[in-house]
Amino acid sequence: MRLAAGATFRQVLDLAQVMAAIGFDTELPPWEVVVVEGVDGDSAALVIKLHHALVDGVGGVAVLMHLLDSVRHPTADHTQVPESATDRPSTGLWQRLPTPARLIESMLRIAGHPAEQLQEIVTSAASAARLLAPVGKPLSPLMIGRSFKRGFEVVDVAPHALRQAATSTGGTINDVFVAAVVRGLTLYHDRHGVEIDGLRALMPVNVRASDDPAAGNHFVPARFIVPARADTRECLGEVRRITASWKHAPGLAFSEVLATGIDKLPDPVVTAMWGSMLRGDDFCITNVPGPPFETFLAGSRVERIYAFAPPSGAAVNISLVTTSDRACVGIVVDTEAIPDGPKLAVCMAEGFEEVIDLGDEQPTEGQRS
Repeated sequence: MRLAAGATFRQVLDLAQVMAAIGFDTELPPWEVVVVEGVDGDSAALVIKLHHALVDGVGGVAVLMHLLDSVRHPTADHTQVPESATDRPSTGLWQRLPTPARLIESMLRIAGHPAEQLQEIVTSAASAARLLAPVGKPLSPLMIGRSFKRGFEVVDVAPHALRQAATSTGGTINDVFVAAVVRGLTLYHDRHGVEIDGLRALMPVNVRASDDPAAGNHFVPARFIVPARADTRECLGEVRRITASWKHAPGLAFSEVLATGIDKLPDPVVTAMWGSMLRGDDFCITNVPGPPFETFLAGSRVERIYAFAPPSGAAVNISLVTTSDRACVGIVVDTEAIPDGPKLAVCMAEGFEEVIDLGDEQPTEGQRS
């Protein structure tokens, strides 16, 4: 489709949020792709909608890479991963991209066997108690409404600034990302004159192995409470402690027995069970590594890659995709819980600025060690 003259990227987001609120046609494959031309003049956008049963975020980026090139005008013998990137650890994912035929075969298997996906998503019992424990309502007294209406917003950040903040504070980019989101949400509550002690987060922990196919879901959901801290460094320290405890837990999912048992329950019971687990979450957050090199589509440079993930019962889902020169933050709000998405986006940008500013400070002796 082509947008009207003078259209901006905002019109692309408006289209995408409408697509996100509409279910898939059951007579067609569970994916849609729309090419949008006339964005900010002579730019274009590719809006891809995939059912989560087919692939998770990390696999979704791997699938996307089959559409992209690493040079503007590739030749017949050109490989998608540049040679200069082959020996860097951060590019390991791109070295293991399966062929399109293998991807399609894997997706067809997954779409036909949803029970197997449940078993993959939840694979041991260590975190089951914390995830399964029903929560009656979110911790936020402000973001309490829930609906199927969606609003999309974006924030752009310099990836080197995130890396500098992580290095300076002795953490990871994911720690910096989560802390920035918590600070942004805290600022949003402050602007509405609401005080909060903490927020409940739902975060997928990637458990993808080197020999796993790109298709399918290879993560386990971790749920935890992040205390609201006015001091940004204290907030980041709390986040680092919490995320580390999940990363190094002995087991992060349900046992095979539990997965099989859930699968055998009636659909209304399963729906009610998942609803009791998710409806009390304040926000979802996900960090997906993007291509660490320039990418091109049909000769045009890909400038931004945003992921818009479902809130999954929470008020908002914030996703980060980091590319070679841009950290793209996609925000999906439930408009019943957050009717002023643009205001939240401004607060989120300020939250990132606060955490990034920590990168300009000298690390303490403990952080250097």
